[in-house]
Amino acid sequence: MKKFNCFSRALTISLVLMVISWPLEILAGKSTPVVKTKSGPVVGFFRSTNEGEVAQFLGIPYAKPPVGPLRLQRTKPVDKWTDVLEATEDADYCWQPRLNIHAKRRSMSEDCLYLNIMTPSKVFDQGKSDLLPVMFFISASGNYDLFQGHPYENSSYPLVIRENVIFVNMRYRVGFFGFPYTMNPDDGIISNLGMFDQNMAMHWVKDNIKAFGGDPDSITIMGDGVGAEMVGGHVYSPDARGLFRNAIMQNMQRFPFFDDESDFIRTDEVTNIVIDRVGCKKAKDKIACLQNVKPEAIVSAYPDRSFGFYSQTSGEYIPVDLFSSPPNAVNVLIGYIENLGAARSITLSPEVLTNDPLTLDDARDVISRIYEGDTVDKILDLYIGSYTDEISIKKIQTGLLRLLTDLFFACPAYSFAKKFIESHPEGKTYTFQFNHMPNSHTYPVCDLQPETRGCYQDTSIFSTGLPFVAGEDIFDWINVFTPQDRMVSEKTMDQWANFAKNGKPVSDQSQWPSWNTPKSDKINPIAAILSANEIKLDQSRANFCFKNKELLTSNLVPKLYLADRYPLEKQRKMDQKSSYDGYLYAVYSYMALQHY
Repeated sequence: MKKFNCFSRALTISLVLMVISWPLEILAGKSTPVVKTKSGPVVGFFRSTNEGEVAQFLGIPYAKPPVGPLRLQRTKPVDKWTDVLEATEDADYCWQPRLNIHAKRRSMSEDCLYLNIMTPSKVFDQGKSDLLPVMFFISASGNYDLFQGHPYENSSYPLVIRENVIFVNMRYRVGFFGFPYTMNPDDGIISNLGMFDQNMAMHWVKDNIKAFGGDPDSITIMGDGVGAEMVGGHVYSPDARGLFRNAIMQNMQRFPFFDDESDFIRTDEVTNIVIDRVGCKKAKDKIACLQNVKPEAIVSAYPDRSFGFYSQTSGEYIPVDLFSSPPNAVNVLIGYIENLGAARSITLSPEVLTNDPLTLDDARDVISRIYEGDTVDKILDLYIGSYTDEISIKKIQTGLLRLLTDLFFACPAYSFAKKFIESHPEGKTYTFQFNHMPNSHTYPVCDLQPETRGCYQDTSIFSTGLPFVAGEDIFDWINVFTPQDRMVSEKTMDQWANFAKNGKPVSDQSQWPSWNTPKSDKINPIAAILSANEIKLDQSRANFCFKNKELLTSNLVPKLYLADRYPLEKQRKMDQKSSYDGYLYAVYSYMALQHY
């Protein structure tokens, strides 16, 4: 565990505040009361924000550092401490490639298993209020080899203050450190280590959140993108039973919609590439060998492609027969951003987002990167039209984005909801389609083509209240977003918090019905379309997915590399010629050059 020094931490915080003129000041001489956790005493600080006052606790260890002999091992409980822990500084990020400005401004470490807690300040008033619901956020990009951590994680005070909830976020192992996998059991590789980390953090919160004013029986776990996939894994993991009451999945990708083993093969390959490149391929004890490699050397050995390290239904934490296993008794809120296929096209088919004219031949070329055989023309006809039709450039672009959204986001969400309600009819299940496009995105690449709508994390921007945040980090978010953005954020925070409190996002069931009624196990696949105006209902998208599942999931080529722009032979050549960062830079440069 890290050694904490009150003076050095206070000095560091003061310097940071002076450098970036952060108006969210720690109130002079006003720290929170000492909170007695089962691990040891903790003290945080009160922070004044443009929304009001919150209490924050940053960098609380929930597990032993996974270093040395604990690297690539299951998570171990944190050692207890006796001195008061100064929880006033966020922990290092877990080792990962430095792919964006947020990563470049953060330090990396294997000693990274820490969590943060934010509460309304009134929790620590003398006349304490009732215990508050807890929203436990699992950040995106965790089990891929992309950057974990986003700007709203510790800026969620609008949600905390306006909705009177407690917000928790945490670090967990990512990439090779958190999600390695090989098909050879003799290698000794344990899969889903990052999810074991998350489980340990959930146990810690369950055991200790009451001391922070939180209700241990009212915990909602939530995630976006890859984080949503892992929330889905927790929903079905016996190891997570009883740890949470509700689950929010924003922009879940792929896995419940595809009945194949491509992820096993893919992660086995990238894991073995890393093992080979760091010199441990021929070692008798691969784990011992890997435990002696510098972490930066492991990250540098990543193959030059995105989306390599997946969570696995390997029986280690996630059941092998995922949907044949009974889920945990929870309520589910699951949905996606309309046209989120635009984000997927950045690596799969960036020309879809350019200003260049698109033809049916261009569309067929994009589709042929995903499908083979006669499925190509069937998909072309389903989403765009045949060669005998007169089709506008806009319709071609819209059709391709709709295909990518359905394939990777919409249909997986509806498929998960259907499978969940079939095995747990007494739980409440709600689906949504988020239709509002923000004035700006937290990922600059998504602003290159703003009219395409849909970018990773857009839902989290609104559900955590980022449009109301003033002067945080390197942006003054409240001036980046529009009044309409703030209106949508206010509505979304209210709906998400209502779900955390009551298991349903709105009080009027007719306005947003669940997929089952209390007295029936009949599936009623209706999604709420969330926009700047009133909530609308739609049943067609889910039924479209169910009706066309066989077509959408057949003749995929190659299944193993759906997320990449290049087939296997080109990937291997790139692995030899360029760095990981170079590959991502080439893709992003392509987008920028086409735009400017």
